[in-house]
Amino acid sequence: MESEKRDREHVLREAGRIFCRAGYDALSFNRLAWEMRCAQATLYHDFRDRETLLTEILRTYGYRHFHKATSVLLKPDVCTIKRRLMRFAVQALMILREEEFVLGIFRRTLSDLRSRGLTELLYAAGLRQVQEMLTDVIDTAMQRREIRFADPALLACQYFSLINNIIEINLLLNGNRHISLCLIRTLARDSLDLFLHGAQTVNSKKGSRGAIVLHDFFICSDRADPEAFLSSFSGNK
Repeated sequence: MESEKRDREHVLREAGRIFCRAGYDALSFNRLAWEMRCAQATLYHDFRDRETLLTEILRTYGYRHFHKATSVLLKPDVCTIKRRLMRFAVQALMILREEEFVLGIFRRTLSDLRSRGLTELLYAAGLRQVQEMLTDVIDTAMQRREIRFADPALLACQYFSLINNIIEINLLLNGNRHISLCLIRTLARDSLDLFLHGAQTVNSKKGSRGAIVLHDFFICSDRADPEAFLSSFSGNK
């Protein structure tokens, strides 16, 4: 069983490398078998077709920052919507500090898949889960009157799109250079402030009893420890 798991992980990583280098068309099982020096039966043992394989590549590597971001939304602690969404933004933006292999898969996803009508595949790989979790979190905040009543799914889409755009712009501008934890903090905070400017209740904007306060827990340094940086969001605030 353990051997089969290792074999599957090996296939995923090697297929991910080929996807990074040559794109979606290179994921045909015939070509993969030739490149990986294995039988096609080995690929079909774990994956029904190349769409299934690509979904797993994205779920495991390209979108893993979104899965980690979703996990922080599930934390059972009681905290404000601003703090919960800040946790999400920071974790999602940590992809900008990922290894080049993961960044390569994410870049290839942006450049090679959007024009191919593979929206359902992308959603199955993780985007749908993120959208649904954000919708639930925002809907709960509305019931608590932390933000104004509106369509929670639409607001979730707006916030998720904003985070995605920030990631894409920074990948374009910074190339292969990892950005600092300080900049991640700044990007997360500024994007959240922009989103909540339109989503918060009037009372919150005026700083009355319903106001949302975010405490600064960060050290603005490139040498800051990423684990300590992320753990600063684990308290009940």
